[in-house]
Amino acid sequence: MIAFLATIILLSAAAYGAYWFWKRRIDADLAEGAVAEYERLERADPDLLKGLDRKGFSDIYARVEMPRFPGYAVAVLIVFLLGTPIFLALLTGGDYLLTEHVFVPPEDIEGTNIFIDDAGQTRVFGDIPPEATMYYIEDLGGFYYFFGLLGFWIVIVIYFMQRYHSRTPGSVRDEILRAR
Repeated sequence: MIAFLATIILLSAAAYGAYWFWKRRIDADLAEGAVAEYERLERADPDLLKGLDRKGFSDIYARVEMPRFPGYAVAVLIVFLLGTPIFLALLTGGDYLLTEHVFVPPEDIEGTNIFIDDAGQTRVFGDIPPEATMYYIEDLGGFYYFFGLLGFWIVIVIYFMQRYHSRTPGSVRDEILRAR
């Protein structure tokens, strides 16, 4: 288990490291573009740049022009890798609690007489002990894990998609006007 968790942490660190190196290269390109754009706007629309120095303009330009999707993709990947084992542990604990404390039927209810044979047919017998119901419930555990994990991943993607779209910057002009 320690090796598995160490592998997950190393994969997460490798993904973040690759993103960091990529971002450094992009930042250098954006710095060049910011200088050229600032000079162009100084000639074309000097009123827009009033009260804004090169550093402030470079920050605005980088925020607007920086590709944001790779950062969010790496964040989703890291949350998947680090969150999935924790969520599966929680599902296992929930499965244990449900099987041991909730789904143990009393002997006098009708559900204790259900038996599923090898062909998948449901049969009702009067002599089946309550423990037989546990085998049926354990088969439902696969669905519980599958849909639980699927739901967890969907919640992560929804969260990061909402965050991505709510933080989308406008154009350079809009952001300069907003910064005033």
